[in-house]
Amino acid sequence: MPEMVYVGRSQAKEDAIAKAVGDTVYGDDLHLPGELIGKVIRAEQIPARIKKIDTSKAIALPGVHCVLTAKDIPGENAGRYPYYPVLAGESVRFTGDAVALVAAETDDLAEQAGRLVNIDYESLPGLYEFENLEGEVLCDWKTDKGDIEAGFREADVVVENVYFATCVDHAFIEPEGGVGWVDERGVVNIRVPTQTIENYQAVAKTLNLPASQVRYDCPMLGGAFGGKEHPLLGAYLGLLTMKTGRPVRIAYSREESMAQCCKKHPFVMRYKTGATKEGKLTAVEVDIIADSGAYPSNSKGLLLGALCVSGGPYEIPSARGRARAILTNNPFTEAMRGVGANQV
Repeated sequence: MPEMVYVGRSQAKEDAIAKAVGDTVYGDDLHLPGELIGKVIRAEQIPARIKKIDTSKAIALPGVHCVLTAKDIPGENAGRYPYYPVLAGESVRFTGDAVALVAAETDDLAEQAGRLVNIDYESLPGLYEFENLEGEVLCDWKTDKGDIEAGFREADVVVENVYFATCVDHAFIEPEGGVGWVDERGVVNIRVPTQTIENYQAVAKTLNLPASQVRYDCPMLGGAFGGKEHPLLGAYLGLLTMKTGRPVRIAYSREESMAQCCKKHPFVMRYKTGATKEGKLTAVEVDIIADSGAYPSNSKGLLLGALCVSGGPYEIPSARGRARAILTNNPFTEAMRGVGANQV
């Protein structure tokens, strides 16, 4: 029998030593000469209508190179989804919504300029509970298999219960951070940790450039788990470096990362399960209600996926399911390691 090279042997990871000694270069580790520091100004009041944004005091601060709002976006004001703005111009739905961008010589100056951006809000009624179906229902999936009533009649035992899966942050070790610059060919370079390298296409639309004029470079990710799929950070870097003509770096704090990043969908699940004394399932009925958060994102597809696997890996002769997602003013949601499977 030939000697096995890989099977039955421990293999050294090619990137293990670099990570262990701290040599791996992550998103916020690349620094360019002459770079500016970017800052994202986010909603202070939610939900609310934006009545006026006054950037005059911020832009007058020495060392501040630009302050951008929605009206300064040259192309489409849309991120991964057409309804999710890069910069909110009319209203804000949750605390992570960005309203303005600042580029300054130092981090302290960028922070100071951010505090000088005056935004006049008009409060709107908010919705934060989803269990009672009070908000907009984004989807209502239904499945049926066999004869559910007959299945419960055949059961020797029927168990009914309500289960909860809470909102969870993706909690990757590396907060979002990156750098953008325009090279000698006029190409906008975006270096950010991302799970979706094709985000360059959305960023190009925001910058009103051909896709060939935007280049994405993805460094090593310090974790993601579904939380680094959106193009917003890349769009912010692109807008600021195009406006200033200088490299711009943005690095989120842990607090900012948690405030703006998507979460795992919270679920309320009502299960009714019938089984025989021999341990065979005869019927399962499930009703799932999920919080989509402030934007629909991929809630429709995720709820459908959750419903499809809600019976687990078991043979179930009769099953009935329903899955709904509700729009609220909570943080928006996306997949987190399982696309609805780990909730059910």
